[in-house]
Order: sequence, then structure tokens, then C-alpha cells
Amino acid sequence: MTVEELIDLLGQYDGEQEVRLAFQPSWPLAFNVGQVSSSDEFVDEDEDSFEAYHDECDGYDGGDYCPECKEQDEGNDEDEDDDAPIVWIAEGGHPGNDSPYAPKAAFETNCW
Repeated sequence: MTVEELIDLLGQYDGEQEVRLAFQPSWPLAFNVGQVSSSDEFVDEDEDSFEAYHDECDGYDGGDYCPECKEQDEGNDEDEDDDAPIVWIAEGGHPGNDSPYAPKAAFETNCW
């Protein structure tokens, strides 16, 4: 889903309505929206930690990777700098005085 598609979906509702996140369809939980951020705002800590992690095994010097380093390396095959940024919506905890459970109908409504 894109930001534009989300705005279009939200545009059909009253702008004063509260927005919550429904999570985990098999045991629906409700969360407040905590923060919205874009991946292009994130500090890239993975590059430094990846090199330090590989210093512990032969893989960083061209030898065989240990299982943990091999998995870490496979996850870094794509160059994320070439990808479009992603907007992340973080949960902000359960709703104050309301139930922490979301209605199952939130997952059954087909709105797109």
C-alpha cells in the first residue's frame, strides 16, 4: 500500500475519528498509532555492525562464513539505497481505558 492509497482510504472517514491499528487476526489486538516515520530518516547502523560482526569469523576475509554471518550476509544482498523509502507506522501501546482487543471484523472488512 502506498501513502496515497492510505490517504484515499482514510479520506472516506470523518477527520476527527480516532485511528487505531488492529494486529494479529487470530487473536486481534488493538494499538494506538505511535509514530510515523520514513526509512530515509533512519540512521544506517547496519553497515558498521555488519563489518564488526564479520571480523569474528573467516567470512569477512573471504573464507567460509559461520552460519550467523552467512545469514546476515544473505540479508544484505539488496542495495537498499536504490529502493524507494518506506513509510513505517509504529504502534503506540494499547488504547488507554479501552480493551486491548480489536474487533475481529476489522480483519474481515474488505475495503480495498
